[in-house]
Parts: sequence; structure tokens; C-alpha cells
Amino acid sequence: MAVLSDGSELFGEQVSVLVDNVGPEIHLREPIEGQTLSGFVSIALEAEDSVSDVSVVVLEISGGGEDWRRIAETRGRPFELRWSSEALPDGDYRLRIDARDGKRQSQSDRSVRGRDSQRARRRRAGRPR
Repeated sequence: MAVLSDGSELFGEQVSVLVDNVGPEIHLREPIEGQTLSGFVSIALEAEDSVSDVSVVVLEISGGGEDWRRIAETRGRPFELRWSSEALPDGDYRLRIDARDGKRQSQSDRSVRGRDSQRARRRRAGRPR
């Protein structure tokens, strides 16, 4: 039986439905809050959804937390993302993980400090400072 918006009742065959009002849970393992990053960066995380599977995990970056830019994504377990920070100037950045389960999404922010100066690149290449 279903009750319609006008209060009338509608009888019919019973059907089962699955309601999914909660997005995936995200647990960011690496990097840790405030960690200095440089070069190739690995992001390790766990994404779980108790009702449906996680379909995609996206990594985004922002200089001030307003304009977000997608820098990596993965569609399978284990959920690990990599990207090169070398194109970024030194500064403070926020990383955002967005895990989607088809209908809902959940986000986890982390503050990180981008550190990839010309000096660090020269040192990695074996050139003098």
C-alpha cells in the first residue's frame, strides 16, 4: 500500500527498494595534515560504502580552497593516487578527495604545503645549488 499526496491509498504488488542516502566514507592515510610535499606525491586512502560500491575516487587541488582543479583519479581498489607536484610554485595548498558511489559523494580535505623549489630540483638533478 502507498499513500498518495492527496491522502488516498493505492494498493498493488509488493516491491522491495534499497535506499542509499549516504555517500562513501573516506579515510586519508597519506599525506598527513600539514605535511610538506615535493616531487611525485602518493595519496593513500580507504573508501568504503556500506550500501553500494565506490565507483570513482578523484583528487583535486586548490591554492585557496575555492577554485578546485582535478589532478588524478582512480576507479579501482586499492585506491591510490599519484601526481607530480613539480609544476606547482612553492606555497600552501589544499587537497580534496571526492569518492562517489553513483548517486552520492563524500569529501575529505587536507592542508598540505607544496614544496618544489628550483633549488630542490637542481639538487635532485645533481647540480650545485
